[in-house]
Amino acid sequence: MKLKYEAPKGKRIKSRDFCGVATIGCLWWSPEKREWLQWHEIDCLCNDAAPCHSVRAFRRMLRKHPQIRGQAILVSRLIGHDVRG
Repeated sequence: MKLKYEAPKGKRIKSRDFCGVATIGCLWWSPEKREWLQWHEIDCLCNDAAPCHSVRAFRRMLRKHPQIRGQAILVSRLIGHDVRG
């Protein structure tokens, strides 16, 4: 699984200043079930982003939830440091 960084090598951040994982598409994070759901499967309070604060945790999430591969973005608090997976 190859990640695409917005920042060039040498300027990338790995373990701080990340807000969470957002998806491109219609997947929603259920904190109660701890999984990504389609909009028609939602039966509880869901968020459009899942908590995630490091690149290592992002890789783990992509491995455990293969349905978000290619659609997931690890959103950074710093401009130009997002990571796509």
